[in-house]
Amino acid sequence: KPGWKTDVRIVGFEREFLVHDVVLRLNSGFFRSALDGMDSGGGGGTAPAGNGWRHEFVAVDSMGGGWNLERSIERPRTPSPSPDLAPKDQHHAHSEQDLAFSKLLSAFYNKPFSISFFNELVTITHLADHFSALPCLSSALYVALWHSPVLVQEIRTNCKEMLLLAKKLRHALLFREALVHVVSR
Repeated sequence: KPGWKTDVRIVGFEREFLVHDVVLRLNSGFFRSALDGMDSGGGGGTAPAGNGWRHEFVAVDSMGGGWNLERSIERPRTPSPSPDLAPKDQHHAHSEQDLAFSKLLSAFYNKPFSISFFNELVTITHLADHFSALPCLSSALYVALWHSPVLVQEIRTNCKEMLLLAKKLRHALLFREALVHVVSR
């Protein structure tokens, strides 16, 4: 937004995201509690002085094969490689996660985005669930479906899974379209 300075830096696996803390707080329960905890002193205060960012987060691999964001203490560190994945597979998985997170941030900012295929929607929904941002993603999905003709075509082939995803998102249009295909089988 014009006049606003970005004050949160999120270092993903391959990308850096510069965002506004107010947008994160409004659209995500995860960031609301994390940023409120940092501001109240429970998380150690703001990021170190001199780096220009009020808050910094870095992506780290978790033991379950996923990833999470942690507060960056000084300089964002490169995430340690996951022992379960080969480097090429790990690179591909991190690229998908960064892309999905980028699209979730687009939903936070009400920017149009497209979803290329069903698995990408699953990944974005999983992230939205993890970051407590399902309502935001659900409302942004109306425009995303308009820009995602391949995903709309995949509703027919993945109708049962899409129905469950639509229920989780509480997305009436997606639910109706998936239900039509489930009933017609």
